[in-house]
Amino acid sequence: MIHSLRGRLLAGIVAGMIILLSAFSVLIYSVIRHYMIGQFDTSLLSTAQMLAAVMEDEQYENSQADDDADRNKTKNNERLEFNLDVRMIPEFNRVSGAAYYQFQQPNGTIFLRSPTLTAEQRLETATVSEHPEYRQTLLPGNKIARMVGIWFVPHSGGRDREFEFTESENQMLGLTVARDATGLFEKLTLLKLLLGGGCFCIIVLSVGAPPIRPCGGYRRCECQHPAEPL
Repeated sequence: MIHSLRGRLLAGIVAGMIILLSAFSVLIYSVIRHYMIGQFDTSLLSTAQMLAAVMEDEQYENSQADDDADRNKTKNNERLEFNLDVRMIPEFNRVSGAAYYQFQQPNGTIFLRSPTLTAEQRLETATVSEHPEYRQTLLPGNKIARMVGIWFVPHSGGRDREFEFTESENQMLGLTVARDATGLFEKLTLLKLLLGGGCFCIIVLSVGAPPIRPCGGYRRCECQHPAEPL
């Protein structure tokens, strides 16, 4: 009876520890994963906004004098100018670069891509939206990556304009930026293994630890009960 009760108590303790440690580990992993991916995506968005800022519409000012039909014509390569030498940016280097970008028109036509992409390669295109779209994808070579897609209106060469979104898709350009995230997900996998291994070690040590006894050992209690009144 004693051994049976002790076994049930031990099993209950072990089950409770497994549940609590598992929930605690999942919580820690989820918080850290959300933070690390958020930081990675924020860096991607900053790069995308930097690339979008150097794309200029050279005919924007002249189009102000045209009617609405002329102003909404689809942009072509002759109207747009990309004022950045990406060869000076290490992450877009053809040899050792781990980042990619492409500009596309609403009809899906790609007119500019990073040196790290060949003519046959293309990135996924984000849905036309006012908000950035983040996604996990595969890069050439089956590398795990994170990507961000934004849609914007190129500013004119004559004057600065705020980064904006318009309902007229013909005036907009899409930009997709992706970066190799293999190192990020390797760190998350290592974190998952460390948390799981730590939980396992704590449970094994708790179950296999010998019971703690007082220095003098256990003594039988010889208490004298008071005589019951007549």
